[in-house]
Amino acid sequence: MNAIRTPMQLALLLQGHRKEQKLSQLETAERVGMTQKMVSAFENHPERCSVKNLFKLLSALNLELVLRQKGDGSSTQAEW
Repeated sequence: MNAIRTPMQLALLLQGHRKEQKLSQLETAERVGMTQKMVSAFENHPERCSVKNLFKLLSALNLELVLRQKGDGSSTQAEW
């Protein structure tokens, strides 16, 4: 399981899953009624993405969001 602590980490992880599934941005977008431009915007500027679009992308990639308590509390300020 991957710990995600920044928007860009999340974007890179989702992009990696998309590429593993051999999906283009357009194919991913079409699965959930988005535009290719929206997928690109998320992958390049995830901090500007809406929660709604995040969940659409998760759905398109057949992924789910799971939250858990941090283990050791060793995050830095840069990690939100």
